[in-house]
Amino acid sequence: MDSRLAFNGTVDEIILGPDYMKRVWIPDTFIPNSRQMTPQMSISSEPNIFVKVYNNGTVFLSIYASILALCPMDLTNFPMDSQLCLLEIESYGQNNADIEYRWSTKEGYDGFILVRSDIMYAFALKRSLVYYLNQVYIPAFLIVVISWIPFWMDRKDNHARVALGVTTVLTITTLVTNTSATLPKISYMKSIDIYLGFCYAMVFAALLEYAVVGYREISSSDVAVVVVSGGKMRANTRSVGPNRTNTIDRHSRWIFPLVNIIFNLIYWFTYLSISTQPVDPNKRINAL
Repeated sequence: MDSRLAFNGTVDEIILGPDYMKRVWIPDTFIPNSRQMTPQMSISSEPNIFVKVYNNGTVFLSIYASILALCPMDLTNFPMDSQLCLLEIESYGQNNADIEYRWSTKEGYDGFILVRSDIMYAFALKRSLVYYLNQVYIPAFLIVVISWIPFWMDRKDNHARVALGVTTVLTITTLVTNTSATLPKISYMKSIDIYLGFCYAMVFAALLEYAVVGYREISSSDVAVVVVSGGKMRANTRSVGPNRTNTIDRHSRWIFPLVNIIFNLIYWFTYLSISTQPVDPNKRINAL
């Protein structure tokens, strides 16, 4: 409010054009965490600025601009994370004794959280999980399930079993590589990294099972033994070494799915529970 701009007349307010901006005092407001602020132009290539002066000297100024602001994020629970981004508003050259910022309303607008009434405004953001379910989680789960198919195949068909196992390992490796290339490069592990790492371990463990079964199948193959009895030769066959390959496949058919089910139950229960917790503005403010 500027008492020098007060006036008496038949109207309560006067709308001024952008040219009068230089004749009215404007606070040197800036946003410390902004990286770029671009005023939006109108059709006439002029900035969208609205100035209104009331009869008591109050000046209403509105500027339509796009702000690119910095928002530090904790991606530990990515992609089931919630973030709190702050928009800091300060004066560049004046302190609190010279200028005081206040919100026009005590309550925050819909979707926003009022943190401190003088310098900060908070935006609560929640990431959508649908994209990552379709592009990462479901494909990774299906690749793990496909790696179990050789458990029901003929254990003597080592070529088909190993070929399918190598294919699933290469597929999950490609999925992990492509997913990591689209995510931020950070030094700590995200929740999606835990899931993909488990899927990779499951597929690789299935490949090792094929190799063990194939090795035992070769080492326990039957050999012909010639027995001479009473002047007659009789051919007999016997197995060299214990043949436990069928037992390994039979146990793998339920051990691998059971481990996968237990992990998925723990994983989804833990991270979905975390994602439903409300964002704490005070925790974000204290971290500054």
